[in-house]
Amino acid sequence: MSHSTGQFRVLLTVDCLVFGFEKNELKLLLVPNEGDGEPGKWSLIGGFLQEAESLDETAICILEKVTGLKEVYMESLKPFSNPKRGLSERTIGIAYFFLVNFNRLDHQAIKRHKAKWFLINQMPAMVADHREIVNSAIEQLRCSADRRLVLFELLQEQFTLPELLTVYESVYGKVFDVRNFNRKFLSMGFLLKQTEKSWLTSKKGAFYYKLDKELYSLSFIDYKV
Repeated sequence: MSHSTGQFRVLLTVDCLVFGFEKNELKLLLVPNEGDGEPGKWSLIGGFLQEAESLDETAICILEKVTGLKEVYMESLKPFSNPKRGLSERTIGIAYFFLVNFNRLDHQAIKRHKAKWFLINQMPAMVADHREIVNSAIEQLRCSADRRLVLFELLQEQFTLPELLTVYESVYGKVFDVRNFNRKFLSMGFLLKQTEKSWLTSKKGAFYYKLDKELYSLSFIDYKV
């Protein structure tokens, strides 16, 4: 196959997937598509790469503008470069996902941008290849959770074991055995049991825990459940 040496214009977009955990449900923040094509569909939060910024810097600026957050857990995904992405011009998308704490969000900023939270298992119709990007991000998030305690970024500082279980089940899309799950994490030694209880999940209540960040490392460890 021959390749042309001619030049052509390529736009670089930065697409941001903002994951949050609220009311025991994993959610993704989307904005309505207000472009000329595909009316009525939803889009990832994003924008074009800025001349004076790196890709990471552009992604963080987009996140801060819409959510008010800046220093959160983030990962970059592979480029999305299908020439038939469904956009009006030749565009390569660089995607990032962020794990945010709902209590720290600027909800007024989210409202100003007409953004809305959707359940991961109830995604609306999305523009171009954005659904493919979502699927890729979830797969990468699962791989990261197998090696590092990244899913704790979605929880409040104090959390219960049922809440932790729900986060993992939401991300992995399957049901875990409760006893084995609890035993796995309690045996790791970095969950600090608190004296307070949550009474939202049972009449007996569930003790709160905190993550002892001094006792674990982000190096490779088998956290797979």
